[in-house]
Amino acid sequence: MKKKFCSCVDILLPSPQPEQGLVIKNKAEIENGIIKERVTEEVRTAKNQLSILDILKKKTGFDGIIFFSVQQFLYGEHFNLKLLNTILKLGFEVHFARENLSFYKHDKNNDKILDYIVSHDLVHRRAEEDLIKLV
Repeated sequence: MKKKFCSCVDILLPSPQPEQGLVIKNKAEIENGIIKERVTEEVRTAKNQLSILDILKKKTGFDGIIFFSVQQFLYGEHFNLKLLNTILKLGFEVHFARENLSFYKHDKNNDKILDYIVSHDLVHRRAEEDLIKLV
């Protein structure tokens, strides 16, 4: 039986939404699923993603959500770990199509993937002069 996913394009990325949709569709197929519904974040709430969480809380009959990019969780000051944990606690899988990363319900590998994302966030958000000091 195929999994059912919501898709969520990155509205702040200067990339055509139909192309993002195709990448998300391909990720759904890799995960043995199909896209049943498309949801988007409000531009005004992209930093904290309040709209997407409200939308997901009302959804039933879905196995997960596929975001176009992990960047969608990085528009705030730091990686939106609270949102990721909340979505997982609601029983959804979380996938990032562009990076081909997946968080499955109750999967011990989630921590390894999260370590990678948080490390990436810390390195890429540091001032260049701070990174030079590390060398």
